[in-house]
Amino acid sequence: MFRWHYIKSNYLYIGIHLMSAVLALSKGLSPFHIILTNPKFPLGGLSAASKVKVLDHFKSTEQFLPQVLIAKDMSAEDRKSKALAFIENASLPVIAKPDRGVVGIGIRKINSLEELDEMVEIMPCDYMLQEFCDYPLEYGIFFCKYPGKEKGRVVSLTQKLIPTIIGDGQKTVRDLVDLNPHIKFNKNNLLTHAKNLDYVPKAGENYQILDQASHTYGCVFKDNYFEISPEMDAWMNEMCSKASEFYFGRFDMKMKDKDSLKTGDGTKICELNGCWSEPIHIYDDDHTIAYAAKEMFRSYKRAYKIAKLNQKRLNIRISYREIINAYRSYMQEKAEIIKVVG
Repeated sequence: MFRWHYIKSNYLYIGIHLMSAVLALSKGLSPFHIILTNPKFPLGGLSAASKVKVLDHFKSTEQFLPQVLIAKDMSAEDRKSKALAFIENASLPVIAKPDRGVVGIGIRKINSLEELDEMVEIMPCDYMLQEFCDYPLEYGIFFCKYPGKEKGRVVSLTQKLIPTIIGDGQKTVRDLVDLNPHIKFNKNNLLTHAKNLDYVPKAGENYQILDQASHTYGCVFKDNYFEISPEMDAWMNEMCSKASEFYFGRFDMKMKDKDSLKTGDGTKICELNGCWSEPIHIYDDDHTIAYAAKEMFRSYKRAYKIAKLNQKRLNIRISYREIINAYRSYMQEKAEIIKVVG
């Protein structure tokens, strides 16, 4: 089967934006109104918004991971001091990532004070440090709730599988990736972003190629819709009820085991992608581009329905200038991150 989602094409994004615009207009809205899906969140949880500020809405939940913002406009000394204070409480390793989402680019696992020093020196943007969670399973969980309804539901569940290789004591990571028959369509992504390509894993060593479960970097996504259950809906509703006016978005979460999907215990939020987020089950290799288009249409249809209901209910006026300026600065920052740490 043709793996459409590994092909980089601006036409795909143009198609998505046109779809979004048509759905917005059908509701009497502009595409900018999508930020009203989560009206109390900065920019509705848009990728141009601060991750720290978005995740802080879930600070009272059991699923929250401690985090801190390290601002680029602080002096290097102050950045280091703030980072060290956080590490004293969280301990190493920690995860460092840009404070505004860049599809996995710039994420680093900080294992030592030396690596922390390097990150503080080179970071070209506001960064967040987050407590490292070593739970072995990772999922994208898309939650949707309509204003006025008592309960929402999980509409998409995707397992993220970071590719691994088994060492033979002789070949490098690069060689093992190149020779692995199961790594084909995402090979270029992996070889571009894999860690320690010249490292020689020991014989029998199960080596994880990436630190981050990003599709952009070559992570494999599996549509696990069959694992969505009433029990999962229950704990997701309880968690989301603790955040003011949250209706729509995808949580990237670590899980201790499969039971965590049903109970919510042993579950931690790594990231939340709000109003513009994708239901990433569409990137399962078994799904066609036609299926993906249909699912994206359904997702944006939900988003603009929620936005319209919130507009009527709260009578909110949005600032186009604020959104445009935020997105422009975000794109500039993204380009700098790719240049420096990508």
